[in-house]
Amino acid sequence: METKKPTKWKILNVIFLPFVVLSVLVAALIFVQHEFWPNVLLGKIRSTVIILCVGWTGLRLIKFYEKFVNSVFGTVFKLSKTAVMVSVLLAVLSTFNISITSILALGGVSALAIGFAARDILANLLGYIVIHIDRPFVEGDHVSFGSVKGRVAKVGYRSTELVNDDGDKVSVPNSTFSSTPLTIKTSST
Repeated sequence: METKKPTKWKILNVIFLPFVVLSVLVAALIFVQHEFWPNVLLGKIRSTVIILCVGWTGLRLIKFYEKFVNSVFGTVFKLSKTAVMVSVLLAVLSTFNISITSILALGGVSALAIGFAARDILANLLGYIVIHIDRPFVEGDHVSFGSVKGRVAKVGYRSTELVNDDGDKVSVPNSTFSSTPLTIKTSST
C-alpha cells in the first residue's frame, strides 16, 4: 500500500483560507480608522489579528501533515498543536502589554510537578513504543523475566498482559522490560 504524499497545491489550499481572512481583516482595520479609535489600539488589534491568523495557519498545517504520518507520532502532533496554541496566546497577551513572565514561571513549575507525577506513566508509554519498534516479543510468545513467566496475551500502552501456566492473567508494566533480563521462547518453536 502506497502512502499518500502532500502536493504543493494541497498545501497552498491549507494556507489560502487564513491568508484571505487575514487580508480582509487587516484591510478592514485600515479603513476603520476613526477619531474614536486611537491608532495605538488599532495597531494592537492589527497585531492580534496577524498573530491569530499565523497560529491558525500553523494549526491547519499540523492537521494537514498529520494525515500523512504514521499514527505512532500522533502524540507529537498533539503536543505541536498545544505548543502553537500556547505560543499564540502568549503573543496576544504580550501585544496588549500583559506581563507573561509570571505566567511562564507558573507554567514551568506546573510542568515540573506534572512531570514528576507522570514519570511512571511516561516510562510505561515509552516502554510500549520501544516494544513496538524493537519487537523483542509478539503476542503468543512465552516470556520469562525475574519470577514472572507466561504467554504474551496483549501489549497495551501501560502494561503487557501475560497468562501464566495456571491460566492467571499477570499485568507487567512496560517499563519493566527495559530494566530486567528477558528470556523469550517464540511461539514458532
